[in-house]
Amino acid sequence: MTPLRPASRGRWTEPAIRRCRETNGTAELIGPQPGIRSVADAVYVPLGGPGHWGIYEGGREIGGANAAAAGQSLDAVAFGAGLPATDDRIHLYLGPMTAHFGHFVTDVVARLWPLVAWQGPPTKLLYHGPPGLDQWRAHDFISVMLARFGLDVDDLVCLDEPHRIPNLVVPEPCFSHGRAHQEYATLCRHIGRPFWRDDEVDTEDRPIFLSKLKLSAGSMHKPSDEGALVGELESRGVEIVFPEDLSFAQQVALLARRKTIMGIAGSALHTSLYSAPERRIIALNYWEKINANFPVIDRLNGNTAFYYAPRTTHYTKGGDYLLRWTIEDPAAAAAEMLDRANDFAGIDARDDVEDEARDRRARSLAGRTDSARRKLGRWLRPVASLLRRDPS
Repeated sequence: MTPLRPASRGRWTEPAIRRCRETNGTAELIGPQPGIRSVADAVYVPLGGPGHWGIYEGGREIGGANAAAAGQSLDAVAFGAGLPATDDRIHLYLGPMTAHFGHFVTDVVARLWPLVAWQGPPTKLLYHGPPGLDQWRAHDFISVMLARFGLDVDDLVCLDEPHRIPNLVVPEPCFSHGRAHQEYATLCRHIGRPFWRDDEVDTEDRPIFLSKLKLSAGSMHKPSDEGALVGELESRGVEIVFPEDLSFAQQVALLARRKTIMGIAGSALHTSLYSAPERRIIALNYWEKINANFPVIDRLNGNTAFYYAPRTTHYTKGGDYLLRWTIEDPAAAAAEMLDRANDFAGIDARDDVEDEARDRRARSLAGRTDSARRKLGRWLRPVASLLRRDPS
């Protein structure tokens, strides 16, 4: 194991990837279950108003999904007894609805936790967002997850004008921005458990790489040169997997069977919490700090996960993705990721050696820079003295 790679003319350069040692945001487990409340005659204000959208009780917003509505009150006259009402069935509040997989499993699913042990009659699922149910039917994972609670897309409810909700349940989310209750793991395992088998766990040695090459436009971030990385990995025997080509159930089963999972850090890795526990993960991230959602999910599932960033990268904002970024040396990055996959137990030792070598090199460069600066200063002082004596 060598911490630095030989380059031309006897020089040494850093490895192509470096370990992400910090998180972007707080990563925290905060207890078993969040709070929940039942509300009679709540008021639902849709997106677009009037006023701040949200769920209100006694004129105060209680849903917690719209930060702008916190502490706001409703006009009691505008929302009087004549407000139309939904039927008397229990409505469970989901917050804002989205078809983006990563945000669905961390935000929307996080309010479904009461349904794991639900004993009452089937509930309707009240949400804020664009109306119309066909947009949700187009996504396999939404139907599959709702089916685990005996529900389907037709049980979703979105209203286009203010309504009174006679019987509303408002659960606090069990996952939010890198902070999770243990109930989130219970919930995800309940959803995913039918789709993987104990006798198939870790039965396939060939590593997989979860690629973003087929990721639809409008998503969060994507490497500009991932194709070169994928080509290098495939030539080295790694199986390339496009999550967009697989159903949710197929993804869950695949992650359970493979001993080693590689990929670009993204929401496809969140599926690990729906799969077998203790997944082994190596992922490439777009910068040196990893989103706090990843370590929280890894802790809940008992994953051993390592995240890396390219040595240097360039960023481009806008266009068809929120952020585009580059992998400086795809061939070297692929080789270094696969070296780690083939010696998974030795990853920590390898990364420690590389970090130490990188720090030592940085200190050496800083020392040489300081020495050169001091020498230059000694040479410039007499020149400056002469200039002061003869300003002409």
